[in-house]
Amino acid sequence: MSPDQQRELKKIQEESEESLNSKTETVKMITESLKELLEKGANMNYVARGLAGVNTEEAQKFRKLHFNKDATLWAKSYASDSTIINGIVCQYGFEGSA
Repeated sequence: MSPDQQRELKKIQEESEESLNSKTETVKMITESLKELLEKGANMNYVARGLAGVNTEEAQKFRKLHFNKDATLWAKSYASDSTIINGIVCQYGFEGSA
């Protein structure tokens, strides 16, 4: 591998790490916000839908902690009431499955 190719590979790896860190922080912010909403008495259906499109380890832990005893809420946490939003999730996939 040439030095130019090595530099390019390193640049791609660094950008990938930055993107992953950004996604991780975003998911953390989402789950913390949803937890706060639950503590304030928010409707569980809306909180569950707030996780639609988020499929990271942290989101899975949140689902297990808050929706594990209710299969309907568990399912709602993967989809929204909007076919447009569901289409976007299908188009771009769930984030962070690693």
